[in-house]
Amino acid sequence: MSVVRSPFFIATTASALVLGAAALMARPAPTESPLARLKDACASKDVTLRGEPHRLLAMCTRSARESAPNDPGRIDLYLLKRDAEGWQPVAQQLGLESGQMGRPGEVNVLQLGANLYGFEISETSVSQGYLLGGTRLYVPREAGFQVALDITSTVRNTGTHECAHATPAVCSDFSRRLKLEVREGAAAYPLRITSLGHFRGAPVSATHVLSFDAKRAQYKLPAGFEAQVE
Repeated sequence: MSVVRSPFFIATTASALVLGAAALMARPAPTESPLARLKDACASKDVTLRGEPHRLLAMCTRSARESAPNDPGRIDLYLLKRDAEGWQPVAQQLGLESGQMGRPGEVNVLQLGANLYGFEISETSVSQGYLLGGTRLYVPREAGFQVALDITSTVRNTGTHECAHATPAVCSDFSRRLKLEVREGAAAYPLRITSLGHFRGAPVSATHVLSFDAKRAQYKLPAGFEAQVE
């Protein structure tokens, strides 16, 4: 059985199709959305400082998916103090760039003295067979955080073309280990750094002990110690 459409129905349908096509043509072209980022707690520790409850908290921001090698993650550092209304910030450092491919480095809370706590941020970058690692220590100072130490922790270029096809003098494979010398009641613990391996073809085996300068809120580098090498 055939269906007969009225002229009114046909005109209305045609008009709707034209309007729909016009709306689609007028709609702006979709733009690429910025890379989604996720933020969560990556280190936290409740401590007692001078008899009062405090919390050290690190919040890490990372890309939802792997991004470019030169795209860092971000870290927010907080020292919080609890009062009748909850946790309140005493010191904070926001937006520290760390890591690569949209992911920040590893964060840990360290006790550096009887009433001194801080954060250790360790990160590693890899490019064309070359591995470079670094470690930074942050301690609270006034309303922010101070870099107490910034050193190269690992150098390894044994996978590079230069090391494989050149003289051993360009090859490096060495690392540094950090260990706090805990002394009961000490305001700040000394920091022992042990370096092992070989660097640019020469053997490395050394130990340095760093003391803490409370006025500058930094570890003092001893003579002959190179903090940054590559």
